[in-house]
Amino acid sequence: MSSQNQFNFVQGPHHVGIVVKDFNASVKWYKEKFGFELISQTKNEEFGLKIGFIKSGKFSIELFESVNLKLMHESQQQLMQSLGHQGYAHFAFATDNCDEAWERLQALGVELHLPPTTNSELGVRYCFIKDPDGILIEFIQDL
Repeated sequence: MSSQNQFNFVQGPHHVGIVVKDFNASVKWYKEKFGFELISQTKNEEFGLKIGFIKSGKFSIELFESVNLKLMHESQQQLMQSLGHQGYAHFAFATDNCDEAWERLQALGVELHLPPTTNSELGVRYCFIKDPDGILIEFIQDL
């Protein structure tokens, strides 16, 4: 098959979806800490959901607030323990300087989880924080 007939099936990252306890509080937190803006929101009455997209640059987060919320297990809020659960573990933002990002995150007053760490085999330096719901967020720098 020639390349003319192929389309770009995967065009790059679009969004990650997360379930939060309080939609409005999460929108506010992501806006204040990282400059995300609320793009759209709706309600799905049938399933008891409030749904919305927040966006910063080319990346979006889809937030879900559910009336039938079941809290995340505490082990999923700890990096190494979360890696023992099948499924979603965290999402990551690229950064040019992990150490400077860590300092900025400290100044923003976010919940810090894992300080800057280098993995030479993978060629990255990374650190982790938690959002207000305990969801792990990685900041990662390619070395």
